Amino acid sequence: MMCQRLKVSFVLHVMQVAGAEVLVAETIRRLGSRIDPLVRCLDGVGQLGGRMQAEGVPVVARMTADGVGERAAFDGRAGADRGDAVMER
Repeated sequence: MMCQRLKVSFVLHVMQVAGAEVLVAETIRRLGSRIDPLVRCLDGVGQLGGRMQAEGVPVVARMTADGVGERAAFDGRAGADRGDAVMER
């Protein structure tokens, strides 16, 4: 039986190499194919975000293709349109 992947948006200021950001990256890696992640950065992609993009994880900064800006991302509306959960830092 195949389960549908849970869509999760992670909202951070920037994906730099720091505590919470490393935990987000590791959570995404460990959950692997069980989630459909999207990392939304308010202030820039950052070094860790760039590495995650290279691994195939969608990491976007500020204004996204769907028109959600930083204010909407921060107040939780960013993930509401795309699925199941929003994790904010």
